[in-house]
Amino acid sequence: DNILSQQRALAAIWSVTSEDRLLSYLPWHHSFGGIFEKYTALYSGATLFIDDSLGKDFTRLLANWMEIQPTIYFSVPQVYQQLVVHAQSHPQDEPRIFHPGLRFVFTAAAPLPANISAYFAAKHISVIEGWGLTETSPCCTLTDLTEPRTVPGMVGYPIPGVKLGIAEDGEILVKGPNVMRGYDNDPAATLVALPGDGWFHTGDLGEFIGTGLKLVTRKDRVFKMLNAEKIVPTEMENQLAGMNSFIRHVIVAGQGRSFLAALIFPDYFRIAEQFGNDRVTADRVVKESLRETLLAFNREHRVKYERIQAFAVITKELSLESEELTPSMKVRVRNVLEHAEEYLEAVYAP
Repeated sequence: DNILSQQRALAAIWSVTSEDRLLSYLPWHHSFGGIFEKYTALYSGATLFIDDSLGKDFTRLLANWMEIQPTIYFSVPQVYQQLVVHAQSHPQDEPRIFHPGLRFVFTAAAPLPANISAYFAAKHISVIEGWGLTETSPCCTLTDLTEPRTVPGMVGYPIPGVKLGIAEDGEILVKGPNVMRGYDNDPAATLVALPGDGWFHTGDLGEFIGTGLKLVTRKDRVFKMLNAEKIVPTEMENQLAGMNSFIRHVIVAGQGRSFLAALIFPDYFRIAEQFGNDRVTADRVVKESLRETLLAFNREHRVKYERIQAFAVITKELSLESEELTPSMKVRVRNVLEHAEEYLEAVYAP
């Protein structure tokens, strides 16, 4: 019932037909690929091609893309970043990547960086962003195909049949036929998420912009500094990632500290595409670029405690194997901070 309610709602919003081609690498044990993409294809009769790159081998993914020429594409931001970077550095491939038959792309799990959104807009390819959770089967909101993406964090409007609310503490509440009955054999967790007030409590913080929903952060990401000032790091992280294309991931830290610091994970795919084997130039240019970005960020934040006063560049890729990323490539912040303890020590106790 959850899955079918979702597909009926989506069919009222967009048109996916038997003429469409979907190229799928998203894992089916995760809601984005298994509940959303796979059932969208089955419900509409579209052809679903399986991408054996698994989203990890970009060379293979690109070859599959060139062969299949998908008309609709579901992905997380990392793959869109790689496609854009490749098109920018290999202009001969650009017409085959962003081909005339590509109707729209769908992104979820994490915000699409502003520079990537701008690239798709320049190519007149609509980007739809959605928000939801596995417990909501999974989609609750979708952005409008015809609206420009101007509000950072905006994840769109409730899909038909779904109602949204905001609790007093800012938590997003959901009601609708897409909401689960409960967690399997876990009544305690079920009671937290479904306390009997008629709403599913998502654990995400948000606010309404008109009738649309702006996603702020997870409740457990908000922290207080030593001076008791409350920090919402996600907004800062999204802003930084949008300011510099060399940044793959960034985490703002500072809980219980006297100042904020940033852990930056570079986009080595972009760096390799741009600089090749010239490591010396890459090192110099990227370091200077990151420093300038942090200085520009600080100039925009007049309140001193909101400025990033130190940053560390971590020379490793976040991975599923180390449980630093979820299957949909969301960053597991707690795990990353634990693994980066030596970097934080270097920043806060040099």
